Amino acid sequence: MVNPKKLKKNIDILLADVKHSEMDAFIVLDGYEGTGKSFGGRGLGMYCATVLETTFDVKDIEFSTKEYMKNSLKGPKFKINVLDESRKALGKGKTRDWEVQKFLDYISECRSKRQIHILCLPAFHDLSKYLVLWRMGILIHFLKEYVEDDNGISDYKLVRGQFKAYTDQKSLNYCYEHPYQYPKKWDVWDRWSNKEVFTEEQLKAYNQKKDDHMNKKYLSQEKTELNNRHKAAFRRKLIPKLKLKGWTNSDLAELFECQRSSITADLQILSSGS
Repeated sequence: MVNPKKLKKNIDILLADVKHSEMDAFIVLDGYEGTGKSFGGRGLGMYCATVLETTFDVKDIEFSTKEYMKNSLKGPKFKINVLDESRKALGKGKTRDWEVQKFLDYISECRSKRQIHILCLPAFHDLSKYLVLWRMGILIHFLKEYVEDDNGISDYKLVRGQFKAYTDQKSLNYCYEHPYQYPKKWDVWDRWSNKEVFTEEQLKAYNQKKDDHMNKKYLSQEKTELNNRHKAAFRRKLIPKLKLKGWTNSDLAELFECQRSSITADLQILSSGS
């Protein structure tokens, strides 16, 4: 749960706006892998549910933007939504695909649903500028902390849970423009509660859901790559015949439902005899 008093006060302010005004809450947890973001996200989700007198369970944690949006759209007022392990989901700049952009647009426009949105990701700089400037209520940055450990290989071990919380919008806006910096002043510097809010059964279901998502994600990518190779091989068989009939690269791209650059690449491969 949320332990430090000042952090609790900041969260309570956001929840009061959700409960008594036409607002939602957008909270970001970021930091290095293994520093406690997912653990913190579960604790924060459970605390928000307690204050808003609603529920929070494994079904409220998603690992893809598509499932997150679907469940949020179907969800009631005060629903708790957690996007976990969202490194790939929020790729910045040219790496963003249409699904990611759709998710960012949704988060920008869903305030009227009066829900709680908790995103766990490596760095808040990966969000769109609009979300950082106008939607992020608080940033909780988890830190790497090492303590002496005589039983370890290196005499030190990583301890999870230390964090800094930021709410000063001006400082956050400045640091957003200077990846990957964080404000020099913080609202809270403390350690997260070490109490696990999920039962053993819930944790088992959470880990299974996480594994299922990973398997689906990478097996789907492998299948897509294989299909793309088959499509390319099929195109290269037909392209020479169609070019002789006067088909342009634009015509071919439209026929095969691909980019013109793919047709150009196919022609280069054919001309080289590869």
